[in-house]
Parts: sequence; structure tokens; C-alpha cells
Amino acid sequence: MEQSNLAMRIRIKKLGVLIKDARLTLEKEPDECAEALDIAVERYLDYEDGEKVTFDVDPYTGFWRRFGVGFMRIMPIESQL
Repeated sequence: MEQSNLAMRIRIKKLGVLIKDARLTLEKEPDECAEALDIAVERYLDYEDGEKVTFDVDPYTGFWRRFGVGFMRIMPIESQL
């Protein structure tokens, strides 16, 4: 188990290095890259630093989409009507 956690942390760090290297090669600022990805600058910097990013809600969804999904969850399946 410890071995797999270590391997995952190494992969995340490698991805962070690749993301940062690509940004520096293109001579872009972090805020430009975050805007292109439609994420907060802080989250982009977390990716770049190789930190594991977790979401509290479904990523890239607004309130109404989450509301609709939650509402549909309580509705019965059509065959059960």
C-alpha cells in the first residue's frame, strides 16, 4: 500500500513538472493558463506544484446542473411507476 502511494505521489509530481515546463516554454503566466483551463489560479498552481487536487463537488458544474442531478436522483425510475 505504501509503495502505491509513493508511486502516485511521484506521478503527480512528474505531471506538475511537465505542466510547469510547458507553461515556461510558451512564456505564459499562470493566470493565463488558468483562464484557458477555466479554473482558479490557485488550483492551477496546485497542479503545477504537483499537489493532489481533490474536488468537494463535481468539477466544472454549476449550481443548477448539480441541483438538477440531485432532483433526478430522488425521482423513481420510469419502470417503477
